[in-house]
Amino acid sequence: MRKATLLLAGLLGAAIGCIGPAHLPQARMVTAAAEPAVRKNYVLGVAKTVAAGESVASVSYRLKVSRYPNFILLRQAITLKTEKRMLNLPNGRILTFIGPVKLETGNVMAYGDFHSDEGLGEFYYVTPDLTLAGFVYIKDRQVFPTGMERILSTWPERVRFKAAGVAEEEIRGDRPDHDILFEGKDAGGIRLTFLEHAPDGSIDPAGVRRLTFRPGSTDLQCQGTRIQVEACTETTLVATVVED
Repeated sequence: MRKATLLLAGLLGAAIGCIGPAHLPQARMVTAAAEPAVRKNYVLGVAKTVAAGESVASVSYRLKVSRYPNFILLRQAITLKTEKRMLNLPNGRILTFIGPVKLETGNVMAYGDFHSDEGLGEFYYVTPDLTLAGFVYIKDRQVFPTGMERILSTWPERVRFKAAGVAEEEIRGDRPDHDILFEGKDAGGIRLTFLEHAPDGSIDPAGVRRLTFRPGSTDLQCQGTRIQVEACTETTLVATVVED
């Protein structure tokens, strides 16, 4: 993997040397990270009122996918001062995409400046708006055993790379969306319907469950969702989702 990454950087560098600055290669976008994005029409622990035929609880499962440029070509020289050393990145240097890094403060992308066939060099970290983050990782642990170093200052003062912007989109998650509908109340009890959605968004007939609970029930269990009944008439339900 390291040699493949280095080969990519070398080929890109050679291409730039051959075709000149007027015809720079275009970075392609690579999928860098996917985060679950769950959307609900209720707030856990908060009561809501629904009429017969309306949803007590609807959940949509999505993945937020981020795509970053597979390399960044520097359009100007950059100098960085860390706690222990000065680092220089010349104009025209290629930083090669490594992968996503999840931090407490948010997600960043790692881009490598490699110096040898062993993959030694520095990892620089880039925020979603392509701004250089405030630290660098030195891969040669024998020479630089501390590894991570804080960046104290840069020239220019703020480094924001000129590259294709980060692209984000939402795709369907790995679980089917579902709805829990209140179907009314009669002498037979409180009626709910659980509906699962097919990948195209339609109702999946195999995922339909019709449930009936005693008329005086205060606790409704439906496919892992627990609903607490506050009040219920033939046409109106006041309920709280307490567990999902």
